[in-house]
Amino acid sequence: MQNVFGVRTAIAATVCLTGAFPASAQVTPVGEVFGSQPGENMPEDWAPCTDAIETNLRGGFSDRLWPGGVVPYRFSANVNSTNQSRARAAMDELEAVSFLEFIPWTDEDAYINFNASSNSNSSPVGYSGNSNGINIVSWSWRFIICHEVMHSLGIWHEQQKPFRNDYVTINWNNIDPDKKNNFQTPSSGLPVGEYNFESIMHYSRCAFSICSCSSCPTISALPEYADQESVMGQRGYLSQGDADTIAFMYNGPNVGDDEHEPNDSFGSPAPIGAGSHPLIMGDESDYFTFTLAERSEVSASVSTDELAWQAITTLHDAGGAQLGFADNGPWDDGDVIETTLDPGTYVLHIEQDVGFYPYTLNLSIVEAPACFADADGNGTLNVDDIDAYVAAFVGGNLAVADCDGSGGLNVDDIDCYVAAFVAGCP
Repeated sequence: MQNVFGVRTAIAATVCLTGAFPASAQVTPVGEVFGSQPGENMPEDWAPCTDAIETNLRGGFSDRLWPGGVVPYRFSANVNSTNQSRARAAMDELEAVSFLEFIPWTDEDAYINFNASSNSNSSPVGYSGNSNGINIVSWSWRFIICHEVMHSLGIWHEQQKPFRNDYVTINWNNIDPDKKNNFQTPSSGLPVGEYNFESIMHYSRCAFSICSCSSCPTISALPEYADQESVMGQRGYLSQGDADTIAFMYNGPNVGDDEHEPNDSFGSPAPIGAGSHPLIMGDESDYFTFTLAERSEVSASVSTDELAWQAITTLHDAGGAQLGFADNGPWDDGDVIETTLDPGTYVLHIEQDVGFYPYTLNLSIVEAPACFADADGNGTLNVDDIDAYVAAFVGGNLAVADCDGSGGLNVDDIDCYVAAFVAGCP
C-alpha cells in the first residue's frame, strides 16, 4: 500500500500529535503508571513509565509519521513466540482501521523493536528515522500493546489536549511529584476533534496517584461528564475515536486527505468549481484550478473550526503571477480574496504549516457587469476594442457606441469611450 500514502504531515482527529523533530533527535519514551487499587483499569495500572521530555517542538504538525504508512518491526531475543504473536495481533488491529502496513524488519534503518520489560510499558512518540524501542510488560493485554504502538505512530496521550480542563480536573496535589510532567500539556501538540474519554490513549483516574485511588484520584471528570469517568483509561478495545485517529493519520478508507489529491504542486492542481467545499489539508499545500469562460467577479476564502490553524491563500494566473492574497485562520476567518478576472484559467494555492486539518474553501464566481470599454466583448482590452468601437460609431450602433447615454452619437461619445478605455475595466 506504499503508493497510497506518500509522507503525510498530520494531526490526529482526536489526540495531540508530536511536533517535528530532527531525524537524529533522542526521544524519551512515553508510558503510563496507573493506580494499583484493585479493580482499576487494566494491568497497565501496575506498569511504571515516564512521559516524554519536551524538546523544542513546533506547532502540532509533524513530519514524524512513518513514510508511506509502512512500519518495519522486529523483536528482541527476550520476546518469546507467544508474545510475538500477541504483538502481531495488536498490529493487526491498527492495520484494520487504516492503510498502515507492519512488515517484518529486514535491513531498514527505521523500525519498531519490541522488548520484554519487567516493569513498564513505554514507547517513543513518532517516527525517528532510527529504531523505536517499545517496552512491554503487559503482554496479555492487546490494547496496551496497541497503545504503545500508537505512541510510536505519533500519538500523544488524550488528556494532554490543552483544552482538557473543559472536561477533566487534574488533581495536582494527588500526583507523585516526580511524575507531574506526565500531566503537562505539551507546547508542541495541537488538538483536533472532540475530547475522547474512551480513548485507549487516555490515562485512568488514578494515574500516578500518591495514595488510595478512591480517596485521591489524579484525574476527575467534570460533573457534567461524570458518566465518562468509568471509561477513562480503558484498555479493552479501540474506541471509535482511536480508529478514526489512526485512519486520519494514515489515510484509512474515506478518512485522511481528500479526494482531490494529489494536488500538492502548481503543476498538478485539482479542478474545482464555485461553491463551499469541505476539504482536508493532509500536507502543507493544496492547489486548485478553475476556468472562466467570461469576465467574472471572483471571491475566495478559507475557514476552519480548528484551533491554531492558519492558512495563506493566494490566487494566480496560469503563468504563476500572483493576483490575490489572504490570511485565513480562526482569528481572522472572513479574510477574502475579491477580484474581477478576465476569461482564462486560474490557480488557488492554500498553504499552511500545521498539517492535516479539515477546512472549507469558499469560491464564488459571478458574471461581471458589462465593461463599456470592452467593445468586442471578449473580456480583454486591446486595439481590437478600439476598432470595434469605431465601427459601431460609424455604423450608428447606439448599443455599443453611445458611451455618454445621451441617445445620440457625437464627439462626446468618443471622448467618453477614450476615458473608459484608459481607465480599463473594473
